[in-house]
Amino acid sequence: MTTLWDTTGTKVVKALADERRSGGSVTSGCALTLVVVVDEQDVSSAEEAAAKAAQQHPLRLLVVIRRQIDAPVPRLDAEVTIGGRLGPGEAVVMRMYGRLALHSESVTLPLLAPDAPVVTWWHGAPPDKIAYDPLGVFADRRITDCERAADPHAALAQRAEDYVPADTDLAWTRTTQWRASLASAFDTLATGVVDAEVQGRDTDPSSVLLSGWLTSRLGRQVRLAQSRGGGIEGVSVRLADGNSLRLHRAGPGQIVLERGGTPDSTVAQPERDLGDLLAEELRHLDADQPYGEALAAAFGEAVPRGGNAGGGGQPGWVVKCKGWETDPNAYIYFTIQEQNWKRTAEAIGRPEWVEDPGYSTARARQDKIFDIFAEIEKWLADKTKWEAVDILREWEVPCAPVMSMKDLAEDKDLRKSGSIVEVEQKGRGTFLTVGSPIKFSAFKPDITGAPLLGEHTDEVLAELGYDAETIAAWHEKKIVV
Repeated sequence: MTTLWDTTGTKVVKALADERRSGGSVTSGCALTLVVVVDEQDVSSAEEAAAKAAQQHPLRLLVVIRRQIDAPVPRLDAEVTIGGRLGPGEAVVMRMYGRLALHSESVTLPLLAPDAPVVTWWHGAPPDKIAYDPLGVFADRRITDCERAADPHAALAQRAEDYVPADTDLAWTRTTQWRASLASAFDTLATGVVDAEVQGRDTDPSSVLLSGWLTSRLGRQVRLAQSRGGGIEGVSVRLADGNSLRLHRAGPGQIVLERGGTPDSTVAQPERDLGDLLAEELRHLDADQPYGEALAAAFGEAVPRGGNAGGGGQPGWVVKCKGWETDPNAYIYFTIQEQNWKRTAEAIGRPEWVEDPGYSTARARQDKIFDIFAEIEKWLADKTKWEAVDILREWEVPCAPVMSMKDLAEDKDLRKSGSIVEVEQKGRGTFLTVGSPIKFSAFKPDITGAPLLGEHTDEVLAELGYDAETIAAWHEKKIVV
C-alpha cells in the first residue's frame, strides 16, 4: 500500500503504476473501472460493498471522497492498494479538499483503466442530473440509490425526469427477486389479468418501481396500496377466469405464492446486502430498458428522451437543428471523436480550435464540452437534421438523425433491409418489430409472431409418443395447456 499526503494527480498515477509493477499477475485483467462517489461518513459501508463486488468482477476501484469544499487551499490525499482490504484488484482512495473537490474528474480521468467500461456509483444523495455531473459524463453506466435521499420519492421522480438509458438505481435492483417470482408465476397462466396492485408505500422507491414495472408489463395501471411496512409487502393479481394470484412475505427470506385452485408454494428470497446489489448491477453494462419503462409507467406516459446525454467514452450529445422550436424530432446525435477532432472542428467552421491548446486535446476540452456543443447548435441553426447529417458524413463525423417512431415505421430503407418488419400475431393482428440485425448472403431469417400458450402442446406430446386419449385426459385434468 502507498499513502500520499498533499499530493498531485500525476503522483497518484505514478504510484498506481509502481504498485502494478510490484503486484505482477494480480494486476492483470481489469474488466471495468468502478468510480465510487461518497461522503466521509459513509466511506466504510461503500468500501465494504465495493470490495464484495470486486470479488466477483475484476475491476479497478476509484473512491472519490469530497471533503471541506470551502477549504481555502485545494489538497489531495490518496491511498493506493492492490490486492488488499478493497478486494483483489487495484484500488485508489482519494480525499479531495477545496476547489479540487468540485473538479474531481481532473484527477479521476487519468486513473481510468484503459479500454474498459466505466461505472459511476453515488453512495449517497446523487446530483440532480447525474448524466451532466463531471463524474457521470464519462461513465458507461451510472448507479444511484434513491432510498438514501432525504425524500426518496422526489429523488426517484428526478431520476425519471433526467433519465438516460445508461442509468439505474439500487431501488430497482431490490425488486429483482420480486420480479423474478412474478415472471415465473405469470409464465404458467393460461388466462388474462383483470387488475393488480402492489402492497407497499409510495415513499418507498422499490414499491413505486415494482408497480411501474407491472404496469408496463401488463398494459394496465397497477395500483400501489399503502401498507404498514417499510418496503414491498406483497402483490395481488385478479385473473380473468375468476381466480387470483397473490405473493406476500411470510417472514425473513420467504415469499408465499397463493393461486386459486393450486397449493400454496414458498419461494426463497434471501436478504441481500449492499455489496450483493452492487455486484448484480455490474454484471450487465448495457442499457436497462425495463428500468426505463418502469420509471415511465410510474411517473408519466413516457420517460423523456435521455436528455441529450449519450454516455460512453466519446462525448456525445443530441443537438438542435433547424425547426426544433415546433418539431420535437428536429435533432441529431453528434459524437466528438478524439481521432477525428481536426475534421470535426473544420466541419463546424471552427478550424482555429485544431491548434488552440484549450481545445486541441480531449482533456483540454473536458470543461468546455457544453460550450462546444452550443457552438455546434449555432452552426446547425439553418440546417435540417437531414441536411446536417449529409454534410457531416462528408467529414466522417459520427452522427445520426433523431427519428420518431413514425419516421422509423415509414422509412423505406429500414423496410427494404429487413431492419423493421411487419409481423402477423395470432389473435392480435399485425405489428411492427425489429428484424434481424445480422444479414447473411444465403439465408434470410424469418421473423414470425410468437406461438400462443399451449399452441403446440398436442404436437410436441404426440412426437414424444403419447396417444390422443392420454393427451386429452391431461388437458381435462389441467396437467398441460
